[in-house]
Amino acid sequence: MMIQIPNSPLKRSLIGSILLVTLLFTSCSTVEILDGLCYNDRDGTHLCPKKQTKPKLPETYPQGVLQCNKYGLIEYCEGRTQTKLNCTCVNR
Repeated sequence: MMIQIPNSPLKRSLIGSILLVTLLFTSCSTVEILDGLCYNDRDGTHLCPKKQTKPKLPETYPQGVLQCNKYGLIEYCEGRTQTKLNCTCVNR
């Protein structure tokens, strides 16, 4: 059993609104079919734009801090007090 709604301006505007919302949600999306190959309704099949990646910033360390672990070395320090230590990186 189906409900019948009389043909009225409200019915036409409701159907038009549903169609408009459906078109807005489906017509602009880009789908990647294969790696590097995209499709959308406006452009058809085209090459996907390359994804921009931010370049990595170089690691920054405070002045005077050795980066021995970065190179697979160990830190060796000599001295009698914390302020007069002489540190170098050496092989393991």
